[in-house]
Amino acid sequence: GGVVSDVDRCTCPGSVFEHLLREGLVAMGEDLDFIGTSLVQLLGWLRGNTVGGFQRGDVKIDQYGYLNVTVRLMKMRPEFKVHPGLISIPPPPDGDRHHARARAFAVLRRCFAANPTFYLAVRQSVEPVFVQTGEDKAAALLTKRLRTLCHQLLLELPAGAIVASHSWREMAAVACFLAGYDSLRMTNHGFWQDPATMYNAYIKPYKGSFPLSRILAQLFDFLRAV
Repeated sequence: GGVVSDVDRCTCPGSVFEHLLREGLVAMGEDLDFIGTSLVQLLGWLRGNTVGGFQRGDVKIDQYGYLNVTVRLMKMRPEFKVHPGLISIPPPPDGDRHHARARAFAVLRRCFAANPTFYLAVRQSVEPVFVQTGEDKAAALLTKRLRTLCHQLLLELPAGAIVASHSWREMAAVACFLAGYDSLRMTNHGFWQDPATMYNAYIKPYKGSFPLSRILAQLFDFLRAV
């Protein structure tokens, strides 16, 4: 399931994503690595432990502009350790450089140019991190880094708004649900066994507290019904 305490949830997802996109155009070094890693996590609806399980070569943009991600660690999918899953995210519409996915991919290309294995940031980190009982260390590190990257933004968010990497899956699923996207495509993208699991654990608890994020809906417009 995906139900965790609401204090770990980000209630301003559009603002956090926008902040990462803007910082990703100027950041350098480790900051840029973690911005790119967070964007891969968001685009793939990935849990922290999946990101922590990346190996060299697992994240690439191919010659046709698709972002392809190998998934080796996935809750309830032990077979992925032997036969990994694959996420393939299509490029944005031609010529629309303001499209959310075009902006995200632009940051990712900058990440690849600066450090071709930027997505190993979690795996290679030796940074000490406080891990709560039952929490994954990779997720805790991603949240710590995300809060550091969004420090200035946090000062501008309303009281009660929390930023945490745990909520990327929920935020994305809720954004697509509120936008009326295809539930089977969403289920497949998040590697859930069936739509009911996705809805009951990831959408139902949060659909009343997350506002519709138009920028996230645009980011995932390839999940629309055709």
